[in-house]
Amino acid sequence: PPPPPPRFSSRRRHTRYSLQSRGLGDVYKRQNFNWTDYIIIEGAGLSRQNRMSALQLIDILDKFKAYRHLMPAQTQDIFAKSGTLKNVSTYAGYINRNDSWTPFAIMINQRVSFKFREEVALELLKTL
Repeated sequence: PPPPPPRFSSRRRHTRYSLQSRGLGDVYKRQNFNWTDYIIIEGAGLSRQNRMSALQLIDILDKFKAYRHLMPAQTQDIFAKSGTLKNVSTYAGYINRNDSWTPFAIMINQRVSFKFREEVALELLKTL
């Protein structure tokens, strides 16, 4: 049978959706990914409760490649979004090299500036 509908709660100022609480994440994962360890509590962005690797984030980005234009354009060849928590910095998106869009994810367990993350993405663009 299909999984029950998702539960929504508003413990914070925004709506919180727990993929794990109702098994929807497992259903989607089985259909689309071959992961063994992950936790997605909030799908809206970086969360202390989420447990994913950079490679898993790249898997997700690969599935959504057709929608890359919805991310902010950092340059003509980089569409990416940053995420920051205390002592955690991320930057993920797509780089265009030779008319091929490649997903990338940078996860750093320390505070770094947005400029540093952008410079790393520009270096990836040069080397891929």
